[in-house]
Formats: sequence, structure tokens, C-alpha cells
Amino acid sequence: MGYVFQTEAERDRETARLVALEAVHDPFSTRCLGQLPIDEGWRCLEVGARHGSIARWLSERVGPAGTVVATDVDPTRLDELAASNLPSQSNLLVLHHDVTTDDPPDTQFDLIHARFLLAHLDNRDAVLRRLVSWLRPGGWIVVEDIDYSALGFVPIEQSELFETVVDAVLRFVVSNSTFDSAFGRRLPGLLRRNGLADIGSEGSTVLIDGSSPQIGYVTEGLHRLRDALVAHAGLLDAHIAAAVRLCADPTFGVLAPLHIAAWGRRPA
Repeated sequence: MGYVFQTEAERDRETARLVALEAVHDPFSTRCLGQLPIDEGWRCLEVGARHGSIARWLSERVGPAGTVVATDVDPTRLDELAASNLPSQSNLLVLHHDVTTDDPPDTQFDLIHARFLLAHLDNRDAVLRRLVSWLRPGGWIVVEDIDYSALGFVPIEQSELFETVVDAVLRFVVSNSTFDSAFGRRLPGLLRRNGLADIGSEGSTVLIDGSSPQIGYVTEGLHRLRDALVAHAGLLDAHIAAAVRLCADPTFGVLAPLHIAAWGRRPA
């Protein structure tokens, strides 16, 4: 079983979902990263970089003397980013790379960051150990994931239909992939068990308004999974269509799932 949002099909819809995801979650990610002493000249690894927003942010922080290595198993969108040849991103290197099997691109990273990746891997604990081993002494790792067991996509006003659809989506994803819906809460303990120091962690949720660009995080996911949800999750196409229409209502809104970030430093 693999990642349910396969990128080989419906590429435009997946891109729209990733752009909306960035709009929802980038502010929290960059705030957490911004608490670390990231400096010009740092060598950074962005694992599972997807659409590349955090890789772009890091490339600006480390400056021309630094390097950001952005990896993904499907780096097409990142290739487009690198091909833009923007001066502020000349320090950005894109690699086709599978973090579960491929050799490390380097073992002296000052910072390694992974967002919404490890919870989807069946060997997530082993991958985290690999990432920690790629840090230079004194280097930092920041890992972010969602904890759906604490808070899913919750409407701000009661909506039995929307809650039914969201519950079906989560049950389908968990049963048809390697996804761990409660992985986010385990992050601080895992970093401690990997021997890291100066461990910190924060959690955040955010209100996503109906009809806003950010609501595409929800609606594009429903579009991507529509056929599978109807075939295997007990939903009717009309249920999904009604949930999508609800998300287009500006008076509607949902709280995003609990987003947890944890970080730690490899002792010098």
C-alpha cells in the first residue's frame, strides 16, 4: 500500500491541492523554522519537497553562500522551480531521491526538514534515524506531521454531512495506505530517542474559510479521491458533491487538522 494521492494522474488537481496546502500550513512551518539559528551559508535538505515553497523559503534564508537540496520521488514541480533560474534560488539543487532507499545526498547537513512525509511511510521510524544520521554534529532537524486523532477537518458549525464525509476519507486513507493518523504526537519522543538535544515542539490549527483559496486543500482532496470513496468507503457521489458545495459557501468554515512540528539538534 502506498501514498493515496498518487501524483502520476490528475497532475493539475494535485498541484492545486499542494498549493492550497502550502497556503494553509506554510505560515506555521516558517515560524517554527524561523526560531532556529538558520544562517547564511547553511547546507539544508528539504525531504519530500513537493511543490517547493519551503525549499524556496530556505534558499532565501541561507543566501548564495548556502545550499538547499530539495528532494522528492516525483520532482517534476521542483524541476520547473529550478529551471526558473531566479537569482535568489541559484543555490537550490533538485534531486530525484527516495529517502527510504537511496544513499544520502550528503551527511553534513546543517538543517534537515520534512513536512507531512514520514506519517505516510511504513518504515517511518527507520527513515527518521537515517535523516538524523545525515546531520552534521550540531545540525538541526525539523519534522512536521498531522495528528488526525486529535482534530480532523472540523466544521465551525455542526454539519453532519461534512463530518460523515471527512470521517469516511480518513478511514479510507488509513485502511488503504501506510498512513499513521496519530504520528504527529509521537514526534518529540522519537527525536529524544534518536539522541537529539534542545528538543522543542509546537502544535497549531487554523480556520479555513469557505470559498477561500485555502479550502482547495479540502475540495481538491475530495475530487482526487472521489471514485475511490464511492467504490470503497460507502459514500455516494451526491455526498461528496454536497460537501464540495458546502466548502464553496463563504459562511462555512473548517478548522484544519492539528499540525505538529518538532525539532532537535544533533549533539556536537
